[in-house]
Amino acid sequence: MKSRSNPRSRTARSVERGEADRAAVPAETAASAGSAEADRAAESVVPAASAGTRQIRARQVVLLLTALACVIEVFGPPGNALADLPGLWLVFGAPTAVWYGVSSRTTSTFDGALLVAVGFGLVTDMVALLGLNELLPRIAHDTRPLSTIPIAATLAGTAILLGAVLPEPVPGLFAEWRPRRSGVLWIGAAGLCCLALSVAGPVRINNGFGDGVSVAAMICVTALLIGLVAVDRLSVAATELGIYCGALGLLLLTSLRGWLITGHDIQKEYYYYQLAFGWERWEVHTFSNAFNACLSITILPVAIAKLTTISGIYVFKAVIPAVFALAPVMIFRAVRNVAPRRIAVLSAVFFVMFPTYFTDMPYMGRQEIAFVLLGCGMLVVTDTAPRLRNRRIAFLALMVGLALAHYSTTYVVIMVLGLGIVIDLFWRLGSWRRAVRLKKSAAGARSRSVRRHGNEHSFLVWWMLPIVAGFALLWAGPVTGTAGQLKSTISIAMQETFGDDTGQAASSGTSFSVFGGATETDQQRLADYRAATIANSAAARAKGGLLPTSMAYTASTPYVAAAEAPSTSFGRMLDSLGLDVSGLNSLGRNLAAYFLQLLIVLGLIAWWLHYRNGLKPVRDQISLTIGALGMLVLLTVVPQLSVDYSVLRAFQQGIYFFAPFMALGLLWMFSWLKRWTIPAVCAVTAALVLFLTGALPHFTGEYAAPLSLGNSGQYYDIYYPTVAEQTAANWLDRKVRASGSKSPSNVIQTDQYTFNRLQTVFTGGVKSNIYPTVLSINAFTFLGAETSDTGEVTVFYRGDLITYRYPMSLLNQVYNEIYASDGVEIYQ
Repeated sequence: MKSRSNPRSRTARSVERGEADRAAVPAETAASAGSAEADRAAESVVPAASAGTRQIRARQVVLLLTALACVIEVFGPPGNALADLPGLWLVFGAPTAVWYGVSSRTTSTFDGALLVAVGFGLVTDMVALLGLNELLPRIAHDTRPLSTIPIAATLAGTAILLGAVLPEPVPGLFAEWRPRRSGVLWIGAAGLCCLALSVAGPVRINNGFGDGVSVAAMICVTALLIGLVAVDRLSVAATELGIYCGALGLLLLTSLRGWLITGHDIQKEYYYYQLAFGWERWEVHTFSNAFNACLSITILPVAIAKLTTISGIYVFKAVIPAVFALAPVMIFRAVRNVAPRRIAVLSAVFFVMFPTYFTDMPYMGRQEIAFVLLGCGMLVVTDTAPRLRNRRIAFLALMVGLALAHYSTTYVVIMVLGLGIVIDLFWRLGSWRRAVRLKKSAAGARSRSVRRHGNEHSFLVWWMLPIVAGFALLWAGPVTGTAGQLKSTISIAMQETFGDDTGQAASSGTSFSVFGGATETDQQRLADYRAATIANSAAARAKGGLLPTSMAYTASTPYVAAAEAPSTSFGRMLDSLGLDVSGLNSLGRNLAAYFLQLLIVLGLIAWWLHYRNGLKPVRDQISLTIGALGMLVLLTVVPQLSVDYSVLRAFQQGIYFFAPFMALGLLWMFSWLKRWTIPAVCAVTAALVLFLTGALPHFTGEYAAPLSLGNSGQYYDIYYPTVAEQTAANWLDRKVRASGSKSPSNVIQTDQYTFNRLQTVFTGGVKSNIYPTVLSINAFTFLGAETSDTGEVTVFYRGDLITYRYPMSLLNQVYNEIYASDGVEIYQ
């Protein structure tokens, strides 16, 4: 019992000292101070001794529930929906509960500790299941280690073992977060309404009905988020509940589209998950692909699917997004540690309003899990109350989990971390004003500087970089053998920077950057793509088997602009008045992108000019913010980096670091309005959310329609799988397998995105390109819904989507059509 008396020096004694202060200072006044201490002061407390007794009992209950869940999984009837709760407890609940004691020593608030414990739990799941996958075949000669019983026993045994040895929570921390009822019921009701609409909307569209419910969901989510900004007296519990419901609602509007796996990267993620699920073993060396090395989309989903009745499809479409929706809550808590509640809420809103969050992230499960771990890391960085050593260890552990979850997110973090350490080094050497002030011997100047920056000692140290980078390279290199893409990226980037390879184009996403961007048109990109296909097929053409040069090189493939949503009656009225609706929507997207970047600059200027509005960022936060901006500059000016890692995804990741400065910049921009500042901020934020989500352009049409708002547009054409395609693919696959021949005539050639939608169906050889210059003579040609319905094909080249008109007459001239159905054609 003596060991539990030490943490009392940080929490219990502060509770005792705070009794008299809270008697004299209202909770609302304390909450306006803008720190974690203000949140603790605003909640009721109980004596630490009684809290410690309850914690002992809580740990015992956790271990008993874990053992009971394991028994139900092992001996319960299979396929029982009641097994979902025990299964989810073993995967998420038990690891979080047993790690809460450790996380309470790395963060000083209940909600912060709980969120960090979720991250620790995810890392524990991946590491424990990886150990099971590698050790059980060697020890027990079991070739199927990822079956239900071994998974349940491993997760339960790990949780029980950790629960027996890990420290219990800091006494009193549970009590400090005892939630007030300020707004919880109202926010909870509004959040449930948003979630109900966010589920009903895509279900209706999937069944062929209109998109009105989805638009209503977007409007309700916007109202909920703006309400959190406008009302400043909501409790922490109500605020975090509202952020979570709004964030999850936006994700579900996209992730629930389609009855099958729908999206871009998620198609390949689901393919590698199916391999691990079917084999009941993860074999990365069988398919040495970087996707297959991400435990977040292989081992972790297998455990969820094995221990519950949730199908793998909905693990990716619902469970992983539900976990990812915690990321905006983590941003709120991380910023709340150093800023008032309103700045923290705005920071979370900026994260969820950025289009990548709700258009692309639902299709990248590996990055969703990685972003949750990154959010935990920022919680540790900004909470300076716990011991520095504990926080550093926790941060490194989370970064190790990040490397296991997603390679690209880890590499970007390494870039930001490296640049941040360099900035911090210059800060220490005297390049910044704080370093100059610290050199003064006067104690007063030193104390003012410490108060200004949160703590005297820097969280960032040089040895963090080699540890994180070393583990990431070790995992991608010797362990999984999937570092080929990294080597290629570095090699090409070095040639572009220091060599003669300066003619490559960057991704068009760089055109939204204030640091400069792509200048090549889509027509020029298509010409480059054509030249690349000719060069890459030269060797195969020399051997024969491809279409003759006279036919392939003369086939016309003109560029086609990306499909837009049809114009509405309101849009046609605006067009009749001389307004170019399509151009205005495009201009609005560009202005919104520039405006968000401008807010970062304004926020840093406002902070430098001492317009803080309660924001007191720690020095490391400023260093990482500048490092994140430097990372964006690198991705913009080095073409290959923008191709292999989208600038828009990098900006989404950067919001973790510079979100509070964006919020501060917005408040500073309208500070001259005095008492009308907050209404103006809310109005601008609401307009941004409604425009970027597509709710406002929906009323005019003529915009790049997101998949969440209907069955049209480029995303729908290339990402939405149809039943007719699945049926035709199964028919062709059976036909190829029945022949039993490995001749070239049994190769299937189709376009890139049709292959992505059907890659789990085809079992034989498939060439995912039907551009005329690479067409084989003796092969089946499979045309998916996009080409059959519109006569167009979309390719992904150097980070961009390019659509061209396909020469259908060429197919009729060379091949015979052997299959035709609704949206599918097959030639031989």
